[in-house]
Amino acid sequence: MRILHVTDCYPPRLGGIETQVHGQATRQRAAGHHVEVVTATPGHGEVRAGLDSVDGVPVHRLAIRLPAELPVIRLEDAGMAAQMVDYCCHELLHLAGRHHDYAALQAQRRWHEVDALPRESLPVGVLGLGVLGGHVARALAAAGWPVSGYSRTARTIEGVRTFDGPGGWHAFLAATRVLILMAPLTPATENLVDADALARLQPGGWLINVARGALVVDADLLAALERGPLSGATLDVFRREPLPAEHPFWTHPRIRITPHVSAPTRIAESAAQVADKVLAMQRGQRPSGWVDRARGY
Repeated sequence: MRILHVTDCYPPRLGGIETQVHGQATRQRAAGHHVEVVTATPGHGEVRAGLDSVDGVPVHRLAIRLPAELPVIRLEDAGMAAQMVDYCCHELLHLAGRHHDYAALQAQRRWHEVDALPRESLPVGVLGLGVLGGHVARALAAAGWPVSGYSRTARTIEGVRTFDGPGGWHAFLAATRVLILMAPLTPATENLVDADALARLQPGGWLINVARGALVVDADLLAALERGPLSGATLDVFRREPLPAEHPFWTHPRIRITPHVSAPTRIAESAAQVADKVLAMQRGQRPSGWVDRARGY
């Protein structure tokens, strides 16, 4: 069996498997087993959080370039969902408590109280209701936040107002003040959050991107922060990672940056899930997480 392993770790490591590195391709064989793992890494020794391309091919187009008979299977959750919830809750509480205002006041050495924002005044919209997005939407709704969700096809989530398809896009944005991006990067979602989308959010909005940087048009985000309706943004992912030192996001007073750490992959959970999927295929079963190449995820 041959497995293509896409990773942002160089050199790649899989416990108990002999590794040989040849440029950007690594072949690993498990002693005593007919398993070969072919690993693709983004660059010659470059380590970065978040993998955008393999040998110049964007990841969301990688499945299209592979042989048609080769199945592509993605990890599902693998310990990331709970971390995503914690990250998003932290940012929502930071926003509701006006802590960004207090940080500015501290820099001015001013002792001044500002009114906190009640949760009902911060309707949350989750873009992407897959395994991770659905988990985040349910958790935020259970915590008392008003939550809407948008997906390509219709979904039902208890406590969440859902929108879908082209006809639901503008209504979803109009119902949202805090937009959380959880969608995969595909040809349909690339540059989806542009000037038009941002202008449709409720005034005083906030963007939280824990998905992929290329979902957002950077210049349009900066313009929305300057002219409205956005009051700020929390960005964990970027078009290029690490984020270049000269990028204007670094010094913008209303942008909070973290280095792609909202949900690190947990090795134990991931390894168990990969093993289960491989065993299912060996039994002739179709494992969950099978990528639909026409959709790109």
